[in-house]
Amino acid sequence: MADDINKNISIQITAETEKLEQSIGNLNKIIGGLQKQQKQLAKSGKASSDAFKNNADKIDIFKKSLQTASAQLNSFKSALSSAAGTLQQNKTLIAALTAAKEKYSKSLGDNSKKVKELNSAIQTLSSAAKDQQAQ
Repeated sequence: MADDINKNISIQITAETEKLEQSIGNLNKIIGGLQKQQKQLAKSGKASSDAFKNNADKIDIFKKSLQTASAQLNSFKSALSSAAGTLQQNKTLIAALTAAKEKYSKSLGDNSKKVKELNSAIQTLSSAAKDQQAQ
């Protein structure tokens, strides 16, 4: 159940990341268009016109929206990066547990309690890592 929740969260973060990237692209286009209009108005001597002031206000609003979207995008990317780091940590731990299991298998035999516990831990981590990788 926890794995399903983690998978759903990861899917949602990925989808939101893609939406934010699209929004940032759209905001940049809008800001670029408004700035182009500002230059044209300034060239035509209308730098003090209402249209120029309205554009300046819109540019400020869109820039603030862009900053907010960029901050959210960075947060989402950090979350995804953290998830990837966790996956790598799990893989490293699986390797360490496997090495310990092999050591105990040789000295204690495959049926010892410690080897069985290690097998269980390896299976649990392997399953979690497989689920993480599928995301």
